[in-house]
Amino acid sequence: MTFTTTLKDIELLSGVAGMSDNEGGGNTDRLRRFFDFLPEGASFRIEGEIVTITIPESQATQKAEAARLAEKAAQRARKGEYEKAKDIYRRVLELDPVHPNTRRDLAMICAETGDNDEAKDYLIESLRLTPEDPWSLVVLANQYAKEDDQETAVKFVRRALELKPGDPWALNTLATALMEGEKLEEALKTYEEAISNDGSFANAHYGRAMVLIRMERFDDAAKALREMFANGKLQDSRTKIVFEKARSAYIHVQNIIANNRLSKTDSLVQRLIAEGETLSGYPVQFEEGPLDAQIVAKIKMAWRHDADHHMVTLREGDFPKLLKNYHSVHELMHLFMESDARDKGTNRWFVTTPETRTNSAMALKADLRRLEKKGYRDDQVAGLINELVTGVNLFLFNCPIDMVIERRIWKEYPELREAQFCGLASIAHNSRKVTMDPKIRDIVPPTLLCINDILNGVFALFVDELFEGATAYSAAYSKFPTFKDAEKLFVLWKKQSANLTPGSEYDLVDSFGEFLGIRDWYTWKPDRGFLPPEDILDDVEKEGTTNPDLLKAKAPASVMYLLSALMRYQQMEESAIRAILMEIAVIGMQGLDYASAEKKYELKTLSSERFCGLEMMCLLYAAGQRLMPRESVGMDLNDEYLQALQLFASEK
Repeated sequence: MTFTTTLKDIELLSGVAGMSDNEGGGNTDRLRRFFDFLPEGASFRIEGEIVTITIPESQATQKAEAARLAEKAAQRARKGEYEKAKDIYRRVLELDPVHPNTRRDLAMICAETGDNDEAKDYLIESLRLTPEDPWSLVVLANQYAKEDDQETAVKFVRRALELKPGDPWALNTLATALMEGEKLEEALKTYEEAISNDGSFANAHYGRAMVLIRMERFDDAAKALREMFANGKLQDSRTKIVFEKARSAYIHVQNIIANNRLSKTDSLVQRLIAEGETLSGYPVQFEEGPLDAQIVAKIKMAWRHDADHHMVTLREGDFPKLLKNYHSVHELMHLFMESDARDKGTNRWFVTTPETRTNSAMALKADLRRLEKKGYRDDQVAGLINELVTGVNLFLFNCPIDMVIERRIWKEYPELREAQFCGLASIAHNSRKVTMDPKIRDIVPPTLLCINDILNGVFALFVDELFEGATAYSAAYSKFPTFKDAEKLFVLWKKQSANLTPGSEYDLVDSFGEFLGIRDWYTWKPDRGFLPPEDILDDVEKEGTTNPDLLKAKAPASVMYLLSALMRYQQMEESAIRAILMEIAVIGMQGLDYASAEKKYELKTLSSERFCGLEMMCLLYAAGQRLMPRESVGMDLNDEYLQALQLFASEK
């Protein structure tokens, strides 16, 4: 096998100069040292500027095995299994020291794993054999660029472009070296030339955006990244990293633009407040206050709370203004939709009743037993199940309606898009983090976990589609067996939400409920213009931009706390029950905070435990029903108590 190179190319790589044919064996020996990676028996001949290298042929069996292993190594590399690919490529060179492109491919893997010196050695060896290989020159230029030797990088990549003019990879490498050398205008033009030669080349799109960010042309940078998401091709694991970096950069750019547009979004919020007041007939007020867990905003409708105004509450503290504006608009959209439905006579209340709560409790009996077997106390199981069921109901109500609102915001208020992106990205990121937490997944019953996974998958698919590839939150859910159901439900939502009329968004909730098999976990009551009864999930306004799993609802929790009390009292003497009743009654004279889930109450009669306000009320009510069933204890928990009795009987 014969290879041909030139003294000029050898000099470029090795600093060898001044050799000629008549200098005899001395220069041949020098060449042998430069090509010491070749097998024994390699010979060299110098004729003018041309150097001819002759290498003994490998045995046919060795060449065949080398070819097979080279393909195997390439497959490993495409999967990102770099260490395995390295070992295989090294074996290829043992079998066939001059196997085509192996040194270059091995160098690229070394570069990926941070072995830069080894990468350079393999590249130089490759170029000594094939000096007119532009790809090896490009990769070598990249290695020098990583070492911040931009001058040498430019030298090698310009040589590559002499050999292959217009090559996108070579242009991309040249542009990157120019950018790092702060030659931004020239770098931008070079990236654009690379893109014009290959519009699907993600690296060049990303590089172009990075130059624009350095030039503080943030709107142009955002546009460049969107073009990358729309046109860039995901080729292998290395390109995947480029997309991840681009998505991170996009969040950064959107944040900057959103902050630059605060005056416009401030004006938008004020305009929508005025529209909401005119549409609903009630003034809208804003406040900042403490909100539970990850809740960042909520709205209380005047007609739901017998108030003379609507109240939007935003999280207090160090909460970015751009997100406050976005969440304010989102909550106002709920006001717009509900006002429109009320005007048309199609508004209705999403409610639970003793019957629907029984349905959900009976559906989760197996999950209750599973938690008990894990060592949780009855009251812990009751509290957890009720919070989770309430969370599922609220998520079911919110998910399809929130997506309608977000689509409306995107279409109608372009000045808010960057803030909307930041807000939804934060929500989707936090939801994914909570959903993937193994501790949480171990606690949440399988039935509820499945429902949450589907709904989270639907919302992630929606966000990814809304932002046209700028996010990839659904990828995490694609690993779950529920993902196909999430995809089906998202398609169903898109079809049914295409032409909504006021109040028909509630039909989307029913479609979701039927799909998930939990349509009997809630019911509807028509809005007739009066304050809803107590059993309505009156915190349903904690909708939209929040994590619904963290929301509380009183009635479902009461049922399970009452059931826990019945089970507790079954094993106790009446004197002990009476002591509990009297102690709670005394504490209750100062009032019980049953709106909070915090376990802040202690009882001397049950000294090893702590209770939240609602648990205290249920212990008192159940004790009263046990000891003096005809006496009133001043609490309207009769429906919940009857449901708890039904569950208690079924357990017995």
